[in-house]
Amino acid sequence: MSRKRFFLAYGILFLAALLLRMTVAVFANHGEIKTVRPDTAGYFAPARSLAANGTYEGTRRPPGFPLLAAAVFKCGGGERFLSFLLAGFSAFTVLAVARAGFLCGGHPAALIAGWLCALNPTALGNAPLLLTDSWAGVFVALQYWFFLEFYRKRKWQWLYGCAAVAAWGALIRPVNSLFILPLLFLLAVMPEMKWQKKCLHGVGCAVLFFAIIAPWMFRNAAQGAGFTIDTNTGAMYHQNGAMLMGEVTGKGYEFEKQRIIAEQTELFADTVRFPDEKSREKYRITQYRKLVIKHFPLWLKQQFNYQILLPDLPSFTECLGISRSDRGTMAVLKEQGMPAAVRHYFGEKWLWMISALLPLIAVALLTCAGSLFYLIEAVIDWKRSRMEIFIFGAFVYYYLFLPGAIVAPRYQIPALPCLAVTAALALLRMWRKFRKTGEIDEVPGDVESSAA
Repeated sequence: MSRKRFFLAYGILFLAALLLRMTVAVFANHGEIKTVRPDTAGYFAPARSLAANGTYEGTRRPPGFPLLAAAVFKCGGGERFLSFLLAGFSAFTVLAVARAGFLCGGHPAALIAGWLCALNPTALGNAPLLLTDSWAGVFVALQYWFFLEFYRKRKWQWLYGCAAVAAWGALIRPVNSLFILPLLFLLAVMPEMKWQKKCLHGVGCAVLFFAIIAPWMFRNAAQGAGFTIDTNTGAMYHQNGAMLMGEVTGKGYEFEKQRIIAEQTELFADTVRFPDEKSREKYRITQYRKLVIKHFPLWLKQQFNYQILLPDLPSFTECLGISRSDRGTMAVLKEQGMPAAVRHYFGEKWLWMISALLPLIAVALLTCAGSLFYLIEAVIDWKRSRMEIFIFGAFVYYYLFLPGAIVAPRYQIPALPCLAVTAALALLRMWRKFRKTGEIDEVPGDVESSAA
């Protein structure tokens, strides 16, 4: 690809991603602001405190997103400006995905992966929302790109960069706080590398990772919240635990959620037994752990839920002002399935809405189907493709497994970079298979690699 064509192709990709996200942001911020969600207030309280007097309020949320919001507020911006800024960051993610695609399959894979990411309805719908997902998605895309640079070039600075970016991502969304484990595993199984270097640099990456997140954890410990990144993890008890008990008792998610919340409210009123956030958080996590142990087979079944990969059409249509949130759709989805949830959410116009959104739905389906095809091929040829499977597990399955039974589609955003790249590689492989014998054997610019 010539220099001119290179800048043209990638320039169009980025501008299209940026324009689409800014368009969604314009609709979302026109008139009544549509980017606020129930969790937003938990991030904005410490952000406004930081902007006003330089102090961070509470321990419930990690600092990554409030710091960004506080910087915007301090400079005179408001919620709408922050929303557009997040949409811009989401567009930048497309370039990181394209670079990762190039490392795996050259320019064709880069452009296909970039467009799959640029047109993904979940990424589009969540781009302007005042939540952590788009901001954290930038860091996950970077850590995926950095790891592939390391895997391709065997230059250690890329591995350290991956560890550092993953740690900063953990300070935005705690789901990343355990990513050092799959990263060290990938290093351990890396072929053609000496064990001495693996051990040395593995320890170095772990030290760097914890050096970044530990100061905040010490700060929370000093606040009486325990050595933790946040104290919202215990919410699993009234969320994932309620989903688990809803299936055990047959009374449903919403009933069990309200029962657990009411039980906690009554218990936590005892300030002798529960004097601080640490004791309350410990109780919630302990109770959830007991539920998991008692109903482990059912819990394990709930962890494998395809619904997390459904396109986030509600967020997209809500930003456009076509629909509204807080309709109890999650409970309907869990208890009655996807068709019932679609009809419940969109109402009588559900068929028209799905028809209008078919192009975006097709992009999401193509991404998932292509990625699945890639994984199946890798498993069939597992002796030669072990690293492909391990990398897929670290950058896709890790992020899809940890959320558990709560299947908010925005939780798939960290997995999208790897899903887009592997889908692009699968589509290119299928294209070659359907090419007539005797024609060009390779897609121009292709770089053969199993680094995806």
